Amino acid sequence: MDTQESASTRLGIHLRNLLVQIIRFGYKSVDIVTAFLVIIPWISPGEHVSDDPTTQYAALAVNMALDLHMDKPVDCRPGYGVLEVIDVHGGGGNASYAGISLSPEQVCAIDGLREVELGKEMLGRLFRSRQRIWLALFILDRG
Repeated sequence: MDTQESASTRLGIHLRNLLVQIIRFGYKSVDIVTAFLVIIPWISPGEHVSDDPTTQYAALAVNMALDLHMDKPVDCRPGYGVLEVIDVHGGGGNASYAGISLSPEQVCAIDGLREVELGKEMLGRLFRSRQRIWLALFILDRG
């Protein structure tokens, strides 16, 4: 039992040190958002509601995901990109919904990847992974 408690204590200290570095240096990545998704359910609650760090970690993960534009869909059609108006109803004229989407090139630039290095299949996985992480984070935040 002592080894579990000491491991938990050491990992908690390590988590706080990493958190300080993330905030201090402004690190942002999809991997860090995923790490928050994994670690949040395992954090033990504090004595009082104000001592519970899970809401702070969830808020940090949501803000980081928004900064990485993980909430925006990826539109792989040629010629579409950020701030493109999408007519959902297809009636032409005034669009009833102005959607914001990202092109594959923009996603690769945000994630620090070169599209040339990745194949078409890997790009598809990257886009789906970003969407899944955003949906899981949304559910965690709202749940």
